[in-house]
This record gives sequence, structure tokens and C-alpha cells, in this order.
Amino acid sequence: MYAPTIASSALPDLDVRDQQRCYEPGVIIGEQALVELGRTRVALADCRRKHGRVVKAYVTLQTLNAAPTKEQNQ
Repeated sequence: MYAPTIASSALPDLDVRDQQRCYEPGVIIGEQALVELGRTRVALADCRRKHGRVVKAYVTLQTLNAAPTKEQNQ
């Protein structure tokens, strides 16, 4: 059975900041609740920014891969 060869381009690497997991601050026993809440909110905001950058990179890559090439138009 014939299996077609699929050509694919190398995917660009993600930014180093986005390759790492989101930071989980944990809970420090004995710390004030508002301080812990603040640390958690800062970590969540950082993670949301990271997620946004990854999604933006993915959408850009998806758009580039979907764009018709010169050979496809002929």
C-alpha cells in the first residue's frame, strides 16, 4: 500500500518563558490570608499572560499553515 509523504516545516520554538510550567506559589503556613491571596493572584496573572502568548503563537502558526502557497494556486 502506498503511503504519501507529508512535508512539514519545522515548528518554531516557543519562547523560553512559555516552555516552563506555570508557577504554583503554594501556601505558607502562618502567613496572612491576604498575603497568600495576593501571591496566588500574581501567579495566576502570570499564567494567563503565558497562556495568551502560547495561543497567539499557535494561531499565527495555524494561519501560516492554512495560507495557500503559489503551487496550490496553479
